[in-house]
Amino acid sequence: MCAAIPRDASVVFIDSGSGGAADRLTQVVRGMCDVPVARLDHARLTAVQQVVRGIEHAARRPVFLAGVRSRLVPYGGQVRLVMRLRSTMDENALTAPPLHTLPFNVNVWMSEPAP
Repeated sequence: MCAAIPRDASVVFIDSGSGGAADRLTQVVRGMCDVPVARLDHARLTAVQQVVRGIEHAARRPVFLAGVRSRLVPYGGQVRLVMRLRSTMDENALTAPPLHTLPFNVNVWMSEPAP
């Protein structure tokens, strides 16, 4: 995923709120890919346009990421799959050690908005 993100990018996760790719990956992208990262939940087109202008004003390249392809389509640009993780995680057991693993699957789609 980091290889797909340009070095001069500022990444914005377009998300629907709790539990999405932004919850899992915002800090990962910031720390491992070494680019600024923000998130917009339930993004409206005017808010997205304002964020893009701010990124461009800072002489950086806006890049959008989302866990679902359809969230990126309204903002233009080619949408492509940049990460498809298939793994497992411990079950969420708060009062005892976990006894089982659960599927942990994450897709990350990327686009660069059309000017």
